[in-house]
Amino acid sequence: LGDSGFLLISFGKTGQPFIKKMSKEQQHEFNIPFQLAKMPGEHEFKILRSRNQFREFMMLKKVVESGKMCQDSPSDASLEEFDVVENDLLILATDGVFDNIFSYEIMRMVRETKDG
Repeated sequence: LGDSGFLLISFGKTGQPFIKKMSKEQQHEFNIPFQLAKMPGEHEFKILRSRNQFREFMMLKKVVESGKMCQDSPSDASLEEFDVVENDLLILATDGVFDNIFSYEIMRMVRETKDG
C-alpha cells in the first residue's frame, strides 16, 4: 500500500536475473501515496482540549478541515497474485529502499551477489 512495493526477480536459462514482475505505485497524485490512516474524531479533539494542547488542537483541526489528509484503508491496497518458481527472488521494501535505489541498481547488486 502506498510507499511499499515489491520486485520479483527471476533467472533466465542463462542464469541472468531479470525483473519478472514489480508492483505499481499507489498515489492519489504526485508525491501523495496511499497511506493507512484514520481521521481523528471528536474524542481526539476533546483529549487535546482537556490537556490544554491548544496548538496541537488547532493544527489538527486545520488539517482535518483542509481535506488534504488521506484516509486509506487496507481494502484500498493492490492485491496481486503471481507464480513464483524455485530460485526466484522476491524483494519487499518500503520507499526507504525504492526512493533511494533504482531498479537497475538493485539488479546490479543481485548480479554481483550471485556472481560473487
